Amino acid sequence: MTSRSLAIAVLALAGSGGGHSAPGPATIEIPHRTANLEIDGDASDWGSEAARFEIRRPATEGEPAARAAARLVWDRRALWVLLEVVDPTLHLAPPSIAGPELFQWDSVEIYLDGRGDRSRRMGADDFQFLLAPDGRYSVLQGDPLLLELEELEVPKRERESLVVEVAAARDPDGYRIECAIPFAAVGIAPRDGATIAIDLALNDWLADHPPLQQVRFDLDTVRKLDARPANEPSAYTDNGLAAELAAELERRLYRPWSLAGSRDFGHPQRWTLVRLTGGPAFAEQVVETLGPRRTLVGAALFAAVLVALGVIADEWHHRRRIAVLLGRLATLEAMPPPAREGVAEGAATGAGGAARARPPASRPEPLDYLERSAERAEDSGAHARLELRALKAILDRLDQPLSPAELSDQLFVSLRTLQRHLTGALACSPGELILAVKMREARRLLERGGLQVQEVARRVGYDDPAHFSRRFKAYHGASPTAIGAGREQAA
Repeated sequence: MTSRSLAIAVLALAGSGGGHSAPGPATIEIPHRTANLEIDGDASDWGSEAARFEIRRPATEGEPAARAAARLVWDRRALWVLLEVVDPTLHLAPPSIAGPELFQWDSVEIYLDGRGDRSRRMGADDFQFLLAPDGRYSVLQGDPLLLELEELEVPKRERESLVVEVAAARDPDGYRIECAIPFAAVGIAPRDGATIAIDLALNDWLADHPPLQQVRFDLDTVRKLDARPANEPSAYTDNGLAAELAAELERRLYRPWSLAGSRDFGHPQRWTLVRLTGGPAFAEQVVETLGPRRTLVGAALFAAVLVALGVIADEWHHRRRIAVLLGRLATLEAMPPPAREGVAEGAATGAGGAARARPPASRPEPLDYLERSAERAEDSGAHARLELRALKAILDRLDQPLSPAELSDQLFVSLRTLQRHLTGALACSPGELILAVKMREARRLLERGGLQVQEVARRVGYDDPAHFSRRFKAYHGASPTAIGAGREQAA
């Protein structure tokens, strides 16, 4: 490497002073962060979820050690970096300074190799972010065209169009810098296990000084300068400063240091490999993939599907309960006369031996058995067949409105006793039993034919045919008219 080598960007001073310390950690795992961070210069929202390490320049005679604590995390959008620098004697760049010249005053630098290949010289996938303590910044990128010139040790150009979120804040003993480097801008696809390379550097200056003018080389200028005779020394250093002034400035005031343990920055092969670990939650991936608007639309459709499935499930559960209850009622009605319960076949007589009156033929057929069973339960004073007595009472008042409280009064038991008994015997409440009997008898009347819906509604205790039709359809899943029409078609 000769003094003729040139560079376009910020820091390639080849310092002669200071030694090398042990290099940084072989691999750093950078965790994924789910909680939002704000780029505001405040470190209170970082917590403990971050990769942590420290840049520390060794102390020399008459010069205290300089150090910077770093934290890194990532999410689907960006690499987040927090640098907390301890530097009681801060030297800020004048307000007129911008771009690569910022390195001539206290600042920090982040180097990023998006492919993690750590090539010998910076290429198109290598970036440098120069950050000043007041929030000013400059971005540089390896230039493939300048790679053709072997004399250029650090071939890079400024990328003014690449926007980075940066915020800075002062501390009594130094300063803090937060930044978010967008992955899309540097060509990185973030994922769990992705490997990149980084280096972090600290530009520490011991005193203020006049700015040294840097030459902004374009490719033609570089070739012209490179075409001079080999024995003619260059008037410029690697970073475009006047060679003699830069050497004097570096010797007296400039004390750089990096995570790699070097005073010379910008060489990817020295950078530290880092691995992204963890990953975003499923919901975050959906939002990142679809975008907020499509995510909201998708969430609304998903919610609608869930509601529809819930309605279907509720309807299925309702139909199943109805089927089970009607099946239990049918089982009760299908039981033989009381003889099976220890009563002789013809024993439907009273205490005096006279036969009890048969129920009218117009009454529902199950009443014949239910009346005799219920009467025997009353004679014995037991509640063992309370559900039979409840059925009889409902059928007796089939053409009248009937509430659970009225039903319990008619049976001479408390409403709580009736509820408990029906729950155990039929797995239903008194209200459900009343509705089941009325709706079942209404369906029987409709299927038998010959009656209008209004008449059927009146016979099961509904004065309002429209209200009856709604309850019937909700219970059986078909309207009374459809049941009656189906009977006529079958006939």
